[in-house]
Amino acid sequence: MNHKSAAILLLHFIERALFFLIIPVVPYLLWKEGGLSTGDLAAFYMVSFFFYRGTPILLGFICDRIGFKIAVVIGVFLEGAGLLGVLYSTTSYYLFLFGFISGIGGGIVAPSVITVLSNSTSKSGGGGLNLFSWHFMLINLAALCFPIISTTLGSYQIGFVTSVAIIFVTYASILISQLPNQSKSDINSDYNYLAMMKETIRNAQFLRLWVTTTLVWACCSVVYSVVPSKDIEFFGSDKVNVWLTIDTIAVIISFFIFKYFKLFSGTSVNNATFGTLLAAGGLILISIATTPVVLAVAVTLLGVGGLVAFPQLYNLVSENTPMNSKAHYMGLLTVGGAIGEGGVQAAFTLIKDPSIISMCVASLLIISTYSLFQNVNSSKNEVLFKK
Repeated sequence: MNHKSAAILLLHFIERALFFLIIPVVPYLLWKEGGLSTGDLAAFYMVSFFFYRGTPILLGFICDRIGFKIAVVIGVFLEGAGLLGVLYSTTSYYLFLFGFISGIGGGIVAPSVITVLSNSTSKSGGGGLNLFSWHFMLINLAALCFPIISTTLGSYQIGFVTSVAIIFVTYASILISQLPNQSKSDINSDYNYLAMMKETIRNAQFLRLWVTTTLVWACCSVVYSVVPSKDIEFFGSDKVNVWLTIDTIAVIISFFIFKYFKLFSGTSVNNATFGTLLAAGGLILISIATTPVVLAVAVTLLGVGGLVAFPQLYNLVSENTPMNSKAHYMGLLTVGGAIGEGGVQAAFTLIKDPSIISMCVASLLIISTYSLFQNVNSSKNEVLFKK
């Protein structure tokens, strides 16, 4: 891993740290104090996550047009200001306003950072555990640590989080100024958005990768509500989501095991298939689990499957994407996350049966994986996207 890649990973880790210090904690505390209704709390998370995960369908295209350096600067300042606004909000009006601003900023930062990371991954040849593995692991590390840190700070919370926000904006500004300028050929200033989307929809190879990635996101989201709903007595799940903790710990430990033994170090459809099937197996086990031990094993398989599958799928897209539309394609993978995670939660709200939800998502993932394995041949360096 070169210094540029490490610097970009650190930037995204600080951004995720700031996010997890604020978004999962501050609105919930405001709700407990009576400043938000239960409906307002749910609506805030819906709006916030929509803009964070859904807007890259457009913002990724814009990033390609203006270049990643300008895009990251705009995104960082919007997200930093928005998150600080959420931190200091005392009413639902300001909470929604700054949640909207932070979501727009995050919707710009996500495809921009992933694009820079993708470029570095392509140039490094994907040797060792690729950069997307580090990216995925660091997100899990931030999700595990920083909500706990935020809730234990007490009266020091505002000062600490504000300091992290200042570090985020300052570090991003210094880092972006050090990055080389993109060549004119790498900035997609002539593309029409509708034409780009039409070209994307017609690309069967990309759609197979996108659908599979979306379903892996759907699999991993079951730890938020589907798995806890099967847990009646274990670990007092009404107070803490122990399953999310098990999932993130499994990912972090497995990451370092894979790194030590150099497992899954190359990008291939075979590796992606192994990860997706492992995740699907975890879901099937979740659907039939009747004891806490079996459920813990299932969640562990699910987390490890995601750790293997995500970097492989992202790299398959990254290595075959033209430089001047990379943020567009990588941003669509982020949108897939919103659809996958949101779709599972919506389906669970309607069906309310965790076993049926888990088995249905597992079945769809197996079908998608079969189509991917049969039709996408990365071993021949096939060009999946038009240059």
